[in-house]
Amino acid sequence: MQRFFCLFAALALALALSCQAMAAVQTFHSQIKDFTVDVPEGWQAKAIPDGCQIGSADGRNGMSIQIVPADGRAPKDVAMAAAKAANAVVKEEEVDGESATLACELNGSPLLICVVNMEGCLFSVVMAGEDEKTMEKIFDSLEAVDDGEGGQKAGGSPFDVAIGHVAGDQDKAVAGNVQEFGVPGHRFTVAVPEGWQVKTDKNTVFFHNPQGALRFFATSDENPGMSAGDMAEGLAKSADISGTSTVEKSSSRARVRGRHKDGMDASILVLLDGKHVLIVTIVEPEDEGTKAAVASLAFVK
Repeated sequence: MQRFFCLFAALALALALSCQAMAAVQTFHSQIKDFTVDVPEGWQAKAIPDGCQIGSADGRNGMSIQIVPADGRAPKDVAMAAAKAANAVVKEEEVDGESATLACELNGSPLLICVVNMEGCLFSVVMAGEDEKTMEKIFDSLEAVDDGEGGQKAGGSPFDVAIGHVAGDQDKAVAGNVQEFGVPGHRFTVAVPEGWQVKTDKNTVFFHNPQGALRFFATSDENPGMSAGDMAEGLAKSADISGTSTVEKSSSRARVRGRHKDGMDASILVLLDGKHVLIVTIVEPEDEGTKAAVASLAFVK
């Protein structure tokens, strides 16, 4: 029992360290609409009139975000105007009622322009560079501030137009290679998605996606004789996760979700199997790789 409760401290520490490596939420102000965006570690952001510019430290990736009044214009009209102003050649486009995405070419290099309607304003986002995954995360984090009960997020991936995702490639990415982890007598298996990195520290296994971001970590031990629900709630409290809600709960499985004190959303999943317990801490929101890997978790009989 004492060994189990030592996991509380280890969990809190691991979660705090993962928060330090995450993006920092920054707020930018304009006369039209304020907005927030997650700026990844190692990237720089600076304010410009009615927007901001964000770039990687090596200067190879950059994006600009500007807010323009709608004035009756459709997102496609603003996107086409941005492409014309940049002298970019439009190669492909995807348009719906609330957004427009243009895959362009500028001086032989790809340029992506996305205009989305949020809170009655048009957000024009121009992206260039090789780190598509990071820029996609920045775009997804873009949120209009409505001075009320939470803003509207951009959502969706503009990179579907630029890189043409293939369903077969996605299936391959999450298929996973089954590997075994844990301490003697309390071992478990997980299908690790292709390209993911796995790191271990004593009894805890950390799973990072191909971009190096921590997605979840797991530890196994002896069942201390608590219910899965009580254990999940106790771990969340000790790890400084507040505002928890129960996502699932049974005699052998429980999951609670909440927000860590450093601002990161996370959930804790507890699995029981006789004398064994498996504790999984998941960084929210889950991506497809995380969902597949967590679903594959199993005790070694």
